[in-house]
Amino acid sequence: MPCATKIAGGIFIFYFIILGIFSLLLIAGTRRDYRGFLLPYLVWLAVLICYTVSLGIWFSARYYTYPISTWSSIMSWFFSCLIIYCWLCVFSQYQVLKEYQTGNVVVLYP
Repeated sequence: MPCATKIAGGIFIFYFIILGIFSLLLIAGTRRDYRGFLLPYLVWLAVLICYTVSLGIWFSARYYTYPISTWSSIMSWFFSCLIIYCWLCVFSQYQVLKEYQTGNVVVLYP
């Protein structure tokens, strides 16, 4: 039976391989102006944001057991803020592409 560390390591490797693939889709989508290529990256990064925020909260809850976890929670929240900033940049680009690709229909009455 595999140990929990190997399972967690496998999950992280899988997650970051998928993140790399979605990052390549993000680059292709911004170069070709395909907003649909930005969506997988936005969803996958939202999962990462939820994970890092919950990890920071978990580190803060362990303060009395391990005082060094305070530093870990601060670093986790800093990393979460950085990821949120990156997510907002990509979402802003998504909105620009959505505005650009929306057709303006003008109804002319005879």
